[in-house]
Amino acid sequence: MAVLSRRTDMTNRMCCIVGCERPYRCTGYCEVHYRRWRKHGDPHYLNPYQVARALDPETYFLSKVTELPSGCWQWSGRVHKGYGVFMISRINAFAHRWAYEHWVGSVPAAQHLDHYRYPQDGCIGPTCCNPQHVRPASPRENTLRGDTVSARNLAKTHCWRGHEFTAENTRIKRSSRVCRVCQNICAQQRRVRMRAAARVEV
Repeated sequence: MAVLSRRTDMTNRMCCIVGCERPYRCTGYCEVHYRRWRKHGDPHYLNPYQVARALDPETYFLSKVTELPSGCWQWSGRVHKGYGVFMISRINAFAHRWAYEHWVGSVPAAQHLDHYRYPQDGCIGPTCCNPQHVRPASPRENTLRGDTVSARNLAKTHCWRGHEFTAENTRIKRSSRVCRVCQNICAQQRRVRMRAAARVEV
């Protein structure tokens, strides 16, 4: 009977970590704390995602922000396509968008947040998550203000042959601008080639 009672006491042992009520696994720890101890040497180890879930979202957000003299809030955490990202409620959120919704208000439907102070006012751009440095804008406005192919093409005032894009000399074709003078030149060259090919066939 004494042996059975000792075995019963062993099976009813709990983890030695204060506040943990999981059953004993090995070396005084439960299964979870034992694996952390074996892998990291610390039964209290938490990975970044567990730390994020344990902290208040605002506290965790501010721990990843460095305020610069320019007023920008530089994000020091994970970055995706230039924008700060952090996890909240097991969902990845853009840092600048979360900050705007948390301190300013919701973003209107079908609107993007535009870093309107970049670069003319010294804002660092996408890695800045100061809600005062962004504003709602249409997707077109947000794209054309950035360093994109569409923005670079829109900034052009002349075609590659040097003809100016004026209202009379510009034709919109599939959301792109076409120089009418160049179009006429190409059409004339095509007619010349067709006539030369017809003479060769004869």
